[in-house]
Amino acid sequence: MNLIKRRQLPYTSPKNEAEFKRWQQDLSVMLDDIVRFGNSMYSLTSPVFRSAEQTITSAGQIILPHGLVGVTDPALIQIWVYIKNLTAEAGYSQGDMLLVPACQTTGAYTYPNLSGTQSTIGLYIVPDATNLTGRFANQGTTGMWFIANKTTGVSFGITNANWSVIIVAKYATY
Repeated sequence: MNLIKRRQLPYTSPKNEAEFKRWQQDLSVMLDDIVRFGNSMYSLTSPVFRSAEQTITSAGQIILPHGLVGVTDPALIQIWVYIKNLTAEAGYSQGDMLLVPACQTTGAYTYPNLSGTQSTIGLYIVPDATNLTGRFANQGTTGMWFIANKTTGVSFGITNANWSVIIVAKYATY
């Protein structure tokens, strides 16, 4: 894969003909790169934060310093939650990762290992300028997330000890 050097255009108008031609060439290269590789390579956003694997603990709290620079509006922090299989379960192999909703509220339900009228499951995350602070739902040892069995598609409440959580975040400046 070729590495492409990011180019910066001047914030002010070119002062002479030579500067103008260089500016035009840089703009032309940028536009070509955007067409070929997408506009994300010229994004002005902060780098991406990826947490270490976190243990899923019923009602447990996690505090993750994200290191994202220039956060003035925590509502613009985009967050993705992945669960990673540690011990084979529900057709998944060790190391398989799934993108899951951070949290959800379920209505009346009956699942093989959990039933009730309403439950909040998953991980709630409160972002701020320096940290992602999360709280797992109080779900006991199973059912923090419900996933489809990899082979059959049957809904399954995960066994918390068989999975870990990885949080990915990016500050989106528009």
